[in-house]
Amino acid sequence: MAEVITLKLPETLAQQAKEIAALKEQRLEDVLVEWIERAIKEIPVELLPDEQVLALCDLQMEASDQEVFSDLLARNAEGR
Repeated sequence: MAEVITLKLPETLAQQAKEIAALKEQRLEDVLVEWIERAIKEIPVELLPDEQVLALCDLQMEASDQEVFSDLLARNAEGR
């Protein structure tokens, strides 16, 4: 179920959103919802609770992914 919310946007932001909606052939409302969803999913690290920041510090790349990444870096350094 959706909730109706009224927003007062700065003119420049509203214009940019309208232009993007026109380019994507989408409704303005859909573009704004997409932006809000993306902003919620991409919370800056400094806004995360301490526990989540510490969990991120413990993350490591899988060995197979690390090998692929190292190979790509080597190829890039060689200009390939």
